Amino acid sequence: MPSFSVRRYLEEAIYLIFTKFDEQVSTAYLQVSLDIANAILALPQSETERWNGEDLYTELYHSSISIDKLLLESLLDNEGIDMDELACFSKALLNYLKTYKGRLWDGVNESQYLSSVWHLMIAGQLQEAKAHLSVRKSFRYTENLYNWTKQLNKLLIEQQSGVEVDTELNTMFDEVFDVIRSPYWKTDRQKEDNRFSITMNPNYVRLQLAIIRWLYVEKQPLKGHWNEVLAQVSR
Repeated sequence: MPSFSVRRYLEEAIYLIFTKFDEQVSTAYLQVSLDIANAILALPQSETERWNGEDLYTELYHSSISIDKLLLESLLDNEGIDMDELACFSKALLNYLKTYKGRLWDGVNESQYLSSVWHLMIAGQLQEAKAHLSVRKSFRYTENLYNWTKQLNKLLIEQQSGVEVDTELNTMFDEVFDVIRSPYWKTDRQKEDNRFSITMNPNYVRLQLAIIRWLYVEKQPLKGHWNEVLAQVSR
């Protein structure tokens, strides 16, 4: 899968940042991931057609790689994310994943769907996120995180309308961050003590939720603050 190489190096870089390893090494991982993303996105159609069909690449892999590219560029340059592009690619992913039915709607695609909703929330598209969370599909694998996300998005919409919800937001994030910041957190549903199961890599989940918390609880821009954004998890 072409998107796997991009995501793998990004996740390794985030892990190195969280553990305060060597900044040069984590930066190198980010740059390799970005180089792979750029190389894949620049490939001609004749190459991408080999990846399980052009429609799958166009609707799924291309959007996924493009989202990771936005994150990589922002992390490397300590800049903000292009929220319009993030919203565009996230909607494309969600609309494609919605077409999965029956056995195709499994824990993996369910988790990717929820992750794409988080990207919409990062992009400030809270009403869009609400609509996608209301889809008539089962979220058995990610049930706890799905319900948490629905309640979080509801509070963020209220916040946008001027309602004071700071206490509730802090409580909600503390509930999840107390679990996911642990180096022993496993996303596997089979783990008896795991309240927040999802098939995504734990470091990618930590990254997404740290961004959401920074934007809506700390209410600060991403530009110039990436170290502080990620420190929310590692502290």
